[in-house]
Amino acid sequence: MHLPPFTRPNNVRIEVHINPFAKDTQDFKYIEELWEYAVSSQIDGSPVYLLSPEYLLLHLCLHLYNHLLSSTGITLYWFCDIYEFVGQYADTINWEFFCSLRDSLGVKPKVDMIINILRATLWRLPVPEGMFKAHDTKTIQSYTELLDGIVFKCNTYIKHNTYYLGEKIRLIKQIKGWEKRIYFIIRIIFPQKRHLITRYPIGNPFIRFFYFYLVHPYKICKRCLLSCLNYASLYLFI
Repeated sequence: MHLPPFTRPNNVRIEVHINPFAKDTQDFKYIEELWEYAVSSQIDGSPVYLLSPEYLLLHLCLHLYNHLLSSTGITLYWFCDIYEFVGQYADTINWEFFCSLRDSLGVKPKVDMIINILRATLWRLPVPEGMFKAHDTKTIQSYTELLDGIVFKCNTYIKHNTYYLGEKIRLIKQIKGWEKRIYFIIRIIFPQKRHLITRYPIGNPFIRFFYFYLVHPYKICKRCLLSCLNYASLYLFI
């Protein structure tokens, strides 16, 4: 869960996260522990805190898992992030602590699937044996083929839309009253202007109007349609 990204031409895009595991748990108790284990560092001379290796690896795995099942697609560098991070910090990561975090948040199936995908591919992710439950061969094969398509076909952006629609339906169910539910749906298609300005930093008023009321609604409706199609394919072929 993060605020609309802060963007500026020729600068780094920044997303302020409120809860790095919001899609996986509604329990905020772990936040205190997250800060307790945070590592102090510096960026351009300014003091900052970084996630501990265990929390960062957990975030990388869950981020990739959620995108595997989302409408936003996946990119190769998310796999590379995990591989390079584990390769560099394998001896630093407290694997028992990592697994206890995974289990306490109730995300063991998600994390283990990502680890198994990276272990089953040509990368052979160097993780301790016996800590990650093996998944059925058919499921792992379907995702390793997806990954092979990214690597060998230079297809860096593959649609796999199953999470988006399910997430929105879950949120709509939590809203009380049909009027508020309808308002929520309208706001998904037509968000507030300040949100759209942040999402589409376009100077020309005419082009901005075009993006606000035509392009953005088209993208949202396309996501929902692709989500429905991918839900169907998921149940038929996996």
